[in-house]
Parts: sequence; C-alpha cells; structure tokens
Amino acid sequence: MAWNMLDCVEENNIPEPPPQAPTLSMLALVIKDSGQRARSLREGNVPASVDPVLDLVRLLNDVPELPQEHLRVAAERAQVALAQLARLRLAYRYGGLVGAQVAAYPAEAPSQRLHQAAEMINTLKITPRPDLKVHQNRITDLANGIEIRLGPDDRWYPFTIQQHEWAPAPEHSQDAVAAYQAARVRRSRRR
Repeated sequence: MAWNMLDCVEENNIPEPPPQAPTLSMLALVIKDSGQRARSLREGNVPASVDPVLDLVRLLNDVPELPQEHLRVAAERAQVALAQLARLRLAYRYGGLVGAQVAAYPAEAPSQRLHQAAEMINTLKITPRPDLKVHQNRITDLANGIEIRLGPDDRWYPFTIQQHEWAPAPEHSQDAVAAYQAARVRRSRRR
C-alpha cells in the first residue's frame, strides 16, 4: 500500500497551513511530483521540461479545480498574466507539454514546409477566402480568426482568436489542413 501524506496529516491532526501558504493538498501534490521526478531521474530519464513556466503548467494540470486565488498567486509568482496561464493550461490539456510549449513560444520552422501547408489550406473552398500569413512556425488566417502552429513534434496545433488573443483549440494533427479545419470548427462554436 502506498504512503499518502494527507492520511498521515489527518491521523496526526496537523493543522492546515496559514491562508497565504500552499494548502496541504498542494503540498501533497508537490511531494508526489518530487518523488516521481526522483524515480524518473534514478531510472536515467531526462526531465521533460526545464522551463519554469511550462513546469508550473504541467504541475497545475494535476489540480483541475484549483481555486482562482491560487491560480492568481501562481501566475504572479511565475510573472505571467493570469489569462496567459489559463491559455497555457488549456494548451497543455489539448496537447500535453509540447502543446503548451507551442502556445507559449514562437519557434523557427522549415519555410518550405509552412508554405506547402499554406498552399494546401488555400485549396479549401471556404468563405471568406483565407489570406494566409506565414511567420516562424505559424500560419495565420486573420480574416477567419485561425492560426495553426507547427510543433517540434512535427504536429500542427490549432488556435482561434478569442478576446484579441490566440486561444488553443483541440485536435492537433500531423496534417495542416486537418488542424486548420479543427480550428474552424472550434471558431464556429466560440462565436
């Protein structure tokens, strides 16, 4: 039977920490995560993320119902806007650590690959006609409020414009057209 910190705390009547400190459940999560990382390192695995913001997003993913005040404090300490942290959490939910990385940082990508993908998207019969802009790892269609981004895993991650920001959408794909179509579907649902 695995040891559970919360059971130990409850059995020993350890009081909850003060309001400004992490809760017992958050501390238990950190301890659990530390143990998993130590085990992974002992087995010779390299940590998946060394970026502190992406690591925070990964850790927060294990606590889906985190109180807004805790999210605000986490965002403040990570020096990111609360809305940005929410978008990164959503990107993580849709595409894991790579999805969050693609949402957080622009990257360079093979220009020819992006232009070929843009040509394929331009063959779609949609209105208004896409006016695609290619930059770094992104193909942007401002007229339709859609952007797809090529990740380091060679998959396309869809985004849609929401409140003047690019919000991640589900259904990343190895096919640029499929990712673009997924973003179109998501965009139609967000309107």
